[in-house]
Amino acid sequence: MKGDGNDRHDFRRSAIASFLFPMPTALPIRWHICQQHAIVAYLDREFRELSVPCMVSVPCMDRSNSKKKRTGAPRTRSADARTQQVADAIPAMVWICRSDGYADYFNQKWCEQTGKTAAESIGWGWVEVIHPDDRVRIEQNWLGVVESGDDYVNELRYRMANGEYRWHLVRAVPVRDDMENVGDWIGICTDIEDKHRSEETLRNREKHYRAVVETAGSLVIFMSPENEILEWNSEAERLIGYSRDEVLGQNPFEFLVDSRRRDNTMAEILSVHAGNSLQSFELPFRTRSGRLVSLLWNATRVLDGNGKLMGHFAVGQDISALKAAQDKLIQSERLAAMGQMMSSLAHESRNALQRIQAGVDMLKFEIAEGSEAASDLAEISKARSDLLTLLDAMRNFAAPVILDLQACNLAEVWNQAWRYLHSADGNHQAELAELTQGFELQCTVDPFRIEQVFRNLFENAIAACAGPAKIQVICADCELESVPAMRITVRDNGPGLTTEQLERTFDAFYTTKPKGTGLGMAIALKAVRAHNGMLSANNGDGGGAEFVITLPRHQEKNDVPST
Repeated sequence: MKGDGNDRHDFRRSAIASFLFPMPTALPIRWHICQQHAIVAYLDREFRELSVPCMVSVPCMDRSNSKKKRTGAPRTRSADARTQQVADAIPAMVWICRSDGYADYFNQKWCEQTGKTAAESIGWGWVEVIHPDDRVRIEQNWLGVVESGDDYVNELRYRMANGEYRWHLVRAVPVRDDMENVGDWIGICTDIEDKHRSEETLRNREKHYRAVVETAGSLVIFMSPENEILEWNSEAERLIGYSRDEVLGQNPFEFLVDSRRRDNTMAEILSVHAGNSLQSFELPFRTRSGRLVSLLWNATRVLDGNGKLMGHFAVGQDISALKAAQDKLIQSERLAAMGQMMSSLAHESRNALQRIQAGVDMLKFEIAEGSEAASDLAEISKARSDLLTLLDAMRNFAAPVILDLQACNLAEVWNQAWRYLHSADGNHQAELAELTQGFELQCTVDPFRIEQVFRNLFENAIAACAGPAKIQVICADCELESVPAMRITVRDNGPGLTTEQLERTFDAFYTTKPKGTGLGMAIALKAVRAHNGMLSANNGDGGGAEFVITLPRHQEKNDVPST
């Protein structure tokens, strides 16, 4: 900087005063020595209100003085001494350095807190109190602001006199002369260790909270008082099918909950907001694919530190498998009761039907062939046969499935079913294509039960095709609940399945054919499930219906559920 030593002192004092107490540029800034105590009191009050200890130096001067008004060196030395007193009295600290980082001023607070004297710190000695891990970073940041001329703001760790490193917020501004040239930099260090620790604690709590939410194995949702989704964990994404970004800010009751359940659900939510906990509330959610998932919910409200409602947490447990097991148990009990009833009914009915058939056979000898009475007898005989078929089907449907497991070739099983259909109805044109080349077809099943399954599938496929039926059997390897399995797809060239047929294909007594009991597919599903397998109905990509059977390749008798 140009000028004598007094000019440099005056310039620094003016710059420091402007930095700490900026005034409108249109007004002259006059710092009188008599104001120093007021400045000290002001800064002390400000820092105490912030509860943040700082390290600041505030040299002061009369910025309006010109060289002509100065009374000489004694006045300057007196001002410098008083300025130093002010700087040391303030619970804060300022350092002054050149653009290359060479420091030539530290106040008393620096010495007290770092344990280094001003002589030890001047020059490059101040670098030693900076944490080694922060030095490269702050050097790079410093070089950037020196080049740009912007204010310097950074967070770093200083080593205190007791050897402890504490985080500080460092802010420095360039000191410019009348030509706008940067001479020095003045910096303030603010101790933010407590704030930093609080933020670190909050970050750790956030990580802990996030880990709990993401590993809970349940749906975790946080909603605002207006029921907008603010949190949506990964289990919710997986089960419901919507990503977090898609649902944030949305009201789940508008697109995930059946409209018939909304009023009751909203009443429960209002009760939660009033302070009542919600426990074991069953509310299904509709997934992205349209499937309803049974969920059991617990919910509680969340208040802020002032007791204001922030929203509520809701935790949902998927109980679809539990409900399916309960339904299966209920169905099994019903079927067991029906089986006992049907066994008794079938036994008694068979005797009655046999007597009916015996009477029909005797009447044939007394009635002329081709007469109207003979036609009536044929109808009676057919009705008796249809009733016997229905009784047998109901008995098979209601009776427990007892499997006779054998290692067999599945191709032999479905070919046996195909031969049976051709012998029963050889008039219908049908072609079977087996796409199984190079595929291992050995599987442990009950061949009689699985033949029934294929017979039902082939029979339905042939009946669905108006013209010649082309049926494909396609095999592939897969896994079923982490065990080796095989997937067999039976595909036809018919019109495919309607929405109603897709939903009701496996319902008992559901049929679209003029003949039949409507129990064939229900019995087929029951047989496949008895093998710990799966049976599903779809429409093929190229048209036509396709039924997919998935069976474990190997299982023991103990693995088979009682059905």
